[in-house]
Amino acid sequence: MTDLENEIQAVEGGLLTANHIQGRSQQPLKLSERLAHYRVPGIGLALIQQDEIAWAAGYGHLEAGGDASVTGDTLFQAASISKPVIAMAALRLVQEGVLDLDADVNRVLRSWQVPENEHTQTHKVTLRGLARVCGWPGFQREIKTIAHVDPAVYARYEGRYRFAEAPDWGAAVVRENDHLVWQELPAGLRYELYPESETVFFSLESPQRVTFVRAPDGSVTTVLFGEYERLERVG
Repeated sequence: MTDLENEIQAVEGGLLTANHIQGRSQQPLKLSERLAHYRVPGIGLALIQQDEIAWAAGYGHLEAGGDASVTGDTLFQAASISKPVIAMAALRLVQEGVLDLDADVNRVLRSWQVPENEHTQTHKVTLRGLARVCGWPGFQREIKTIAHVDPAVYARYEGRYRFAEAPDWGAAVVRENDHLVWQELPAGLRYELYPESETVFFSLESPQRVTFVRAPDGSVTTVLFGEYERLERVG
């Protein structure tokens, strides 16, 4: 088997979750299984080596319930996949000395400037700061340790929450067999939550932490998904 064939095989049958629990073994996941799990009808992949496309292929169908197959030439909307591409280009310019990760971005912006405000008086907007806010991924798999938490506290967290900036989207948090499950709404995808502490949880599938914010009386009305996305309790 050639090196390229080995890499293709790794893509098709050697996927890993974003997080891994210390001390637990994990079998590699198949691409077809992940597509079914996330209810994705089809996907296109390409491998770039030495600035050239070494391999491209499509899997699944163009739409759910359809017959037309995805191929290596199928066009998709780039969406958030553009983030690692922009991150790579920006870091290349940092490496070449053209950009500075920690310099005020207004020093290089030309057609538009970040307006000065009470926040920029003490902390200028930098490329490093933008990378954090935009969620440029590092693709570094994290090894997690499960904290010992009394399952009785989970009753405080059960309920329905919705994103403050996108009220049509949210999540339901339910308790099942002494653990919490995060169910996306309206998509319905489910993730088991594992405690890092009594209020901070993680899933195997997502790099984003789920933090339950307690009020002084111990009740929970807000959840943080990652560092910046806020969900408010609605039931």
